[in-house]
This record gives sequence, structure tokens and C-alpha cells, in this order.
Amino acid sequence: MEDIIKDVLEGHKPISINKCKEYGSLTLAFVGDAVYTLFIRTKLTQEHNIQAGKLHTLTNAFVKASGQSNALEHIIGSLSEDEHAVANRARNVKNKTTAKNATVADYNRSTSLEALVGYLYLTGQTDRLIEILEKCYEETK
Repeated sequence: MEDIIKDVLEGHKPISINKCKEYGSLTLAFVGDAVYTLFIRTKLTQEHNIQAGKLHTLTNAFVKASGQSNALEHIIGSLSEDEHAVANRARNVKNKTTAKNATVADYNRSTSLEALVGYLYLTGQTDRLIEILEKCYEETK
């Protein structure tokens, strides 16, 4: 299972950390949201042989703002200084949109997690990305 995810996540040309730091936090979160959702959907599909509608419902618990916020709270202590800086920068960005069913705090923390995932993905830090995604999955399960 991990090999399949790793193959998908390594299917792009990484950019330098310095170049990635030029991107806005919401741009990183935009990419991170897709990567996080794909990871969760893949894990759930491989663990549960059920109808797509039920998989969608299970996925929502992980990818909604409160689920991502909870996951971030559980991994925040294990982040490197650089990772922590990316997450903090994203949490503090003034976003013009909000989630329908989330608190502002949950929405900001979920944006932090998505930005961190986007950062790790774009910079090609696949092993670390998988480690963090696995921790998030286990904490939200």
C-alpha cells in the first residue's frame, strides 16, 4: 500500500525549498488539499470494500476542517522547525473564505495542515510526507 502511494506522490518533478517558500500559503494549501484527499481516499478504499457513497462519507470525517484540525494538533509536536514555520505562516494568513460547518480556528488549522502537505509534496519530501499523512490518518481514524 505504501509503495502505491509513494509511486503516485513521486510522480512529479520537485521544486527547491527556496522556490516553494516564494509561494503563498493558500497556494500550498490548494495543492495540499488535493494530496491529502487523495491519500485518505486511497487508504479508505484499500481498507474498506464498500460502495463509493459510503467511502465518500468516511472520507469526509478525515478531510473536513475539524478532522484536519484535530490531525494537526496531534502531529504539531513532531514537526521540524521548517515544517512548523510553514504551518504557522498558513495558519496566520487572512483567508477571505470560511468553511460552512467549521469554526474559524478549525478552518485556520486545517489550512495549516494542507499547506504543510503541499509544501512537502512540492519539494519532493515524499518519505516525510507519507510519515505525516500516516500519523494524521491514525489520529483521525
